[in-house]
Amino acid sequence: MLIQLRRRPAVIDFGLLVYLSSIALGGGFSPSGVEAQEPSAKQAVPARAVAAFPEDRSLTDVEYIRRGVPAHDRVWSAGDLQSALKALSEIAAQDPGLLPRFDSKRSGATFGRMTAAENLELLKDRSLPLAVRMPMGIATLETTGELTKLYLDGFARNAIGGVEMVELMGIMFRSAEAVVVLVDEFLPTLPPDDPDREVRQAGLEQMKRGMGTMIAGGLTTLTEDGFSTADRIRLAGYLRETVPTIAGSLSKASQSEILRRLDDMTRDPKLKEVHPAIDELRKAVREKVEPAEQPPR
Repeated sequence: MLIQLRRRPAVIDFGLLVYLSSIALGGGFSPSGVEAQEPSAKQAVPARAVAAFPEDRSLTDVEYIRRGVPAHDRVWSAGDLQSALKALSEIAAQDPGLLPRFDSKRSGATFGRMTAAENLELLKDRSLPLAVRMPMGIATLETTGELTKLYLDGFARNAIGGVEMVELMGIMFRSAEAVVVLVDEFLPTLPPDDPDREVRQAGLEQMKRGMGTMIAGGLTTLTEDGFSTADRIRLAGYLRETVPTIAGSLSKASQSEILRRLDDMTRDPKLKEVHPAIDELRKAVREKVEPAEQPPR
């Protein structure tokens, strides 16, 4: 693995979180301390001609189980997602067109389980110790990003459709939102004399930059010709659900950039059919980062 958790369960290194904030966009994070290569927002997806519904050549749900993918009829843990990634990586190396597909009669149940928001419920269960949930959140974010990256190759070859990419980006953004919530829960537990405070703060700032890059890539994807209007509206819905929380943790500069881009997108005539969905996203982000002033008492 590219990321190593510290062995002391009470210590969580924020620097680990930035890796997946940009992985699906083609970037990377070096645990050795080497500066991460931050990808351009324009690299959100590979350029390709539109093929809205590539032929479904996926395996059957039962065949995926035989090849090591966990059963689709139960909630998946972070470990289950990692097992699925391993098995699907081997399948994709053979032919990316064999990967599970959205709403497929052959493999829809497997794809649906892989991208299910239900898989994140354990991260929100405060009856579990934070020292357990935080590593789970990191692992989930890492794996959903790796799965998105795995599908990118098939998407570029027209073996995978835009809807699959949108669903994977949806679960990746949901995972990122869950990690942001976990970080907010973790920060107040740090003692004032924490010896790792400076290191943690530096890692937190790096995570925020990575999350900003991830949002920039998501917004760029809304403008890509390789996605149908329906795909882009669907993605805008996932961004509406998650980006306000993520953006709320970013710097004022990043928040201003996000709002400026959304303002520009609502005026772009090429995005006319997506304008209502983008406007809802813009309003949600603005409400989060620019809350209305309370009247004086």
